[in-house]
Amino acid sequence: MGIKDFGKLYKAKLTTLKQIIDSNDGNDVRFGIDISVYIVQHMSRTTKAIDRYHSKPLLPIESLARYCCEVVVKPFIQAGGKVIIVFDGARHPLKGKEHEKRYGDPSAKKARLENLYSRTIPGSRLVDSDVLKEISIIKKELLPLRPDMIWLIMDALKKQFEEKVHFIGAPYEADHQLGYLALNGAIDYVYTIDSDIMTFGVDVIKAIKQDGRCELIKFEDLSCQVAKSMDLDKNNPPILKLDKNFLHHLGCFLGNDYIDRVHGNGKTKAKGFVSLLLVNQNEEGAFLEGAFHTNDAYVKLCIENSIKAKVKDQDDRAKLILHWSKCHAMYTYGPVFVIEPHDGQSLREAITALGNPYNVRLGQMDGSSLPWNETLDGEIGTLVGWNPFEIFREQLYGGVDSMGNTPEYFYKECTIMQRWSRKGVVINKLPLPLFDSKEMYHGSVLDLNAIPINSFALDDIKFFLSSRQVNISQCKEDEIYQHADKIWSTVGETLPPINPLLMRGSGGYVTPELLQAKSQDHSVSWFRENDLLKEIRKINISSLFNDVCFYEIFGKRNGTRKRIVFHLKGGSYDLSQLSATKDLTIKGDITKNLFVFQGSCAPSQRLKDGNKEKFYSTRIVIELKEDGSFKEIRKPPLTSCNCPNGCIVCSHDGALIYMLYTISKLPHELSFDDMARMFPEPVNIILRSPILVKDIWPPLTSDDNIKKKEYKKKKLKSKATARSVGEQNNRDEDLLSGEDFDEIDEYANEMKAIDGVRDASSTEMLKICPIIDEWVEDLKNGKDSNGFDRKGADEYDTKLRKLVEHRNSDLYRATQLKVLERVQKAQNKLKKKNRISIKMLDATVDTREAV
Repeated sequence: MGIKDFGKLYKAKLTTLKQIIDSNDGNDVRFGIDISVYIVQHMSRTTKAIDRYHSKPLLPIESLARYCCEVVVKPFIQAGGKVIIVFDGARHPLKGKEHEKRYGDPSAKKARLENLYSRTIPGSRLVDSDVLKEISIIKKELLPLRPDMIWLIMDALKKQFEEKVHFIGAPYEADHQLGYLALNGAIDYVYTIDSDIMTFGVDVIKAIKQDGRCELIKFEDLSCQVAKSMDLDKNNPPILKLDKNFLHHLGCFLGNDYIDRVHGNGKTKAKGFVSLLLVNQNEEGAFLEGAFHTNDAYVKLCIENSIKAKVKDQDDRAKLILHWSKCHAMYTYGPVFVIEPHDGQSLREAITALGNPYNVRLGQMDGSSLPWNETLDGEIGTLVGWNPFEIFREQLYGGVDSMGNTPEYFYKECTIMQRWSRKGVVINKLPLPLFDSKEMYHGSVLDLNAIPINSFALDDIKFFLSSRQVNISQCKEDEIYQHADKIWSTVGETLPPINPLLMRGSGGYVTPELLQAKSQDHSVSWFRENDLLKEIRKINISSLFNDVCFYEIFGKRNGTRKRIVFHLKGGSYDLSQLSATKDLTIKGDITKNLFVFQGSCAPSQRLKDGNKEKFYSTRIVIELKEDGSFKEIRKPPLTSCNCPNGCIVCSHDGALIYMLYTISKLPHELSFDDMARMFPEPVNIILRSPILVKDIWPPLTSDDNIKKKEYKKKKLKSKATARSVGEQNNRDEDLLSGEDFDEIDEYANEMKAIDGVRDASSTEMLKICPIIDEWVEDLKNGKDSNGFDRKGADEYDTKLRKLVEHRNSDLYRATQLKVLERVQKAQNKLKKKNRISIKMLDATVDTREAV
């Protein structure tokens, strides 16, 4: 950005912001910043910011605001300075070609991007890696600044630095507005990476580090260094000072944002060009401080000589010289907001005073009101060559009702950054998205139909799922997009985010506060063990709850229903970890009478290494009638589980519901300890201990196996459960080895089968209550689900201990020695037999050979 190769003509002074402030006696040192440069810098380098920029609906880009605060502005404040932030305004007509070269045709790129969005993998809302790569490239090229981004930056800076930061808008280029402020004493230094502004006659700071180290380019030193680097001044130290007008011509020769460099006109040829513009050479050929050629005809001739070798056509040269004249004039007469303070205040005082006590008009960078028009009258550097008044007003009033206000009214609104000079739009924060006509947090509503899921930032997809209580903490990163695709294809468009009032914060993981304590002192007491059993029996769930009630909150999902049975019969729950309370109610609706149960469920019956201590936290919320009896089980998000399927009633929730059903079915005279002994040993405890193989797979001829076969034959005679047991046996292995995500798959398949029909599959629904009723009878008889006598971890340990003691006994050793002797005798006999067979074979071969 700026003048090409200009950085090769000077050497910046290394210093610190603190030293700069101290050199000015530390009195109200002000730094002007062209913030647009650093906005582009951050946006083009930060993938997450790019993805958030292109989100639908739009998302605030907080990382941009943090970058402007912490990286761009904070070093100046820490050093003791004050900052004036200047924003770019309307598009500059003379930079149209440069913008086209940098960004291309935005309409064509937008159309291409929409086309790529539509090229999703069949049956999903994801795109393949090649399409995603092209999407990323195009998104990076389409990042124009938005008013909400300006609001976010200003809001963050105001909150963090308060009166130490002020904002000013420019009608066009921010560097012209900064040049105007610096030349009129409102600011002391300009911080930018644009080299154009160095030729305005201002002192520039570049390359700031977080510790305050920086580069300082003072204009007085710059003019001497450029002359020295081009070998124009032989004196040491150099005495030739190139004035602004000369540097502006040099900028046009080398090429800048307004005019392209003529091919071949680099630093080497620049010396020959500028030598023609200088006078007062001494006898040694060195240039002295003094006059430069200002005769318009002579300067035009110098320009023509510098380009004619490459631009052969005379008409083309005339057009280029005219364009050179326009661009050269921009260095001195660029359009700015000229600020006219009230009551004799200085410009420096007015721009930071409360109430903005000044008027604003559209003028030129030197503060003058020289007339502008669209033609040049032959004098280089006196006219801009285009009418900024008309172009600016056209952009400013586009779609804006002036309501009788004067242009100066809008000029001031744009200066104090209430309105953006670009298109005249009011600067406001991004409106909140809507779901079902209700305002939600940013990121909790995403249009995954408009944009492929994996083209969103990963953190935004995580937040989207978390705001719906879908736990993805156990997912690998490459699985999160796939899981979001499954959720969206099933319940995503209808599953609402939890109410914003129930969320803490609006970013990262969402912590729902769905329930609150009834009492004013927020105290909550929990029932456990025997007290818990009494309360469960009171609500009479076993007589009022049935498979029809469960279908209302669960649907069919036979595969997940079988998981529920496995979890319940397999010991996924530890009864001692179950607790409940009646002291909570729904936040925002304290009239509801609730009974809230909490438990911890093992993820599956096959716990992998490192997962034996893992549990999913489950919560079942039962609404009670006025008499305290069971009314209904509340759906998610009140009922919840922190597994990946937490947005629906999952198998872990279902197992806890049927555990309550089972407890209420068992004899009421049982104590908690008696009931705990009846239930299966928790699988986490079982799998942490070594178990004899024959206790898991008894020999086929053993008494246990015979009893098992008789038990199953007896079960199959029951018409109520024949179908369920048969189906269960067919898919036991699949269910045990399946992942939690399979439940979402099953839910999706049923939802997709027939539009509008939730349980479209042809198979009959598996009823769980009859299965549990039979299991209750087994529990009463001390049997497990296979008809074996129920064994706990203590019994397995006892058997194992007895086996170890037996194998360490002298009797076992003696028995093993006898077995070993028998084996050796048998081996010796076999070897002897083999030797005789080999001899007979050899004799047979010899006989055949003889014959």
